[in-house]
Amino acid sequence: GADVRIYVGAEGTFGRLEPEAKGSLEYKSLVEQVPAEAREFANVYQLVAVGPDLYLNLGSHLARFGPTGPKAWKALVNDGYQKAFSANGQLFVQELGVGLRVLKGDAFETIESGQIFSDIAQRIDALVPYNERRVLIATRGVGLFLYDAELGLQPLPSDVAPLLADDQLYCGAAQPSGEFALGTLRGGVHLIA
Repeated sequence: GADVRIYVGAEGTFGRLEPEAKGSLEYKSLVEQVPAEAREFANVYQLVAVGPDLYLNLGSHLARFGPTGPKAWKALVNDGYQKAFSANGQLFVQELGVGLRVLKGDAFETIESGQIFSDIAQRIDALVPYNERRVLIATRGVGLFLYDAELGLQPLPSDVAPLLADDQLYCGAAQPSGEFALGTLRGGVHLIA
């Protein structure tokens, strides 16, 4: 059978639910395995899996947990890590004051033209695989983009883009049909091809 693990992040804690002898799940803290420089945190905002590793978005830090080994990165500004995303086997993160970055080895690099996302007004609400080479980036404030490491960042014209601010884009997901579902707080789900 598959080795399924349930990780939990909350206020000041991080851990895993593990089966006990009677079959119910029991919480086991893994805080001690978080790198020491990131261990004092208020919240776990996101848990993002990339391959066998799990990344914790702690706002002021990102921390890696898993077989690649523990590592922590500090944001340039307090609570600077807005959102983290897993796409095409890579970890992307929006960092305030810097922009959209991608993890290469153990270091983050700002993507070409990624500085457009350095301000909270250009918050990225969805970043999903578009195909094997490109990712779709969806924002409330500046529309839709495609990013390819070789071609860079390119705007993606769409009739949906102007609606994302008013409808308050919140999340997104690639669909098996090849379409992309963009979930909003006020306008339901918008599908784009």
